[in-house]
Amino acid sequence: MKLHPYQFGEQIVFDIQQVIPLPEANDYMVKKRQKEAVQKAVIRRGVRDLTKYRVTVDGVEVRQLVKRRAILAIVMALHRAGVSPALMRQTINQRRQRFYEVDGLMETEDAFVDAAMEASSQNDGKAFDPGKYFTEDDELLPFDGKTYAFSIHWGKMAEQKMTELIEAHAEGRVTFAREEE
Repeated sequence: MKLHPYQFGEQIVFDIQQVIPLPEANDYMVKKRQKEAVQKAVIRRGVRDLTKYRVTVDGVEVRQLVKRRAILAIVMALHRAGVSPALMRQTINQRRQRFYEVDGLMETEDAFVDAAMEASSQNDGKAFDPGKYFTEDDELLPFDGKTYAFSIHWGKMAEQKMTELIEAHAEGRVTFAREEE
């Protein structure tokens, strides 16, 4: 604090000013704390990437797909073209389990989920969590005596992995693009 005494007649008056921290610094610190609180709230809420994609397979376009649906559309197109889930797994080359496999050809979600719940030995001991995979009847990937379910969890690398899959297995037949907002 800084004190400036002034005399008015017989009376002494003090002008008191804050020196450290500066009043401006206090405003800055308040604003900084508010900004950090907003950022923490955003992180806690789990703000999602709501980017939409357009996927075109053999000239047929599907629009307004969220990231997980866009990569699933690409995987399904490659599967229909005869590309094995094992080869796609190798192409995307990630440590995370993106294809959950079970022995046998399953045609229904119920059959796949039942078999997957008991198939952890086929998946490096990883227990099956149905909430983490596309398992509806038309989303399953039967191939060469096995049935695969594809992961629903895709982060920042999704666009790169979609590009890698297309370049390796379907250049010219499958494309994707971000939708304009």
